[in-house]
Amino acid sequence: MSPDLTKVTVQKPPGSPASVAQHRDFPQIRGEGADPREAVVVLESQLVRTLDTALTTYRRAEIEQALADVRAFMAKN
Repeated sequence: MSPDLTKVTVQKPPGSPASVAQHRDFPQIRGEGADPREAVVVLESQLVRTLDTALTTYRRAEIEQALADVRAFMAKN
């Protein structure tokens, strides 16, 4: 499956100095950073760590797809 850049969001919450990156399929996993790029790098790191807890092949494939989306987003931005 090809990467879907629309599944990666980066926001700067009002009143917060940090940017927050999320993947729409894993909203509970967030990356926070001083700028949008750093937030996406942290999100990638969090998703990589999540691979260790994937109990099924299906779940692992979902996380790997999310990683592909995040990496494509980083390459484009």
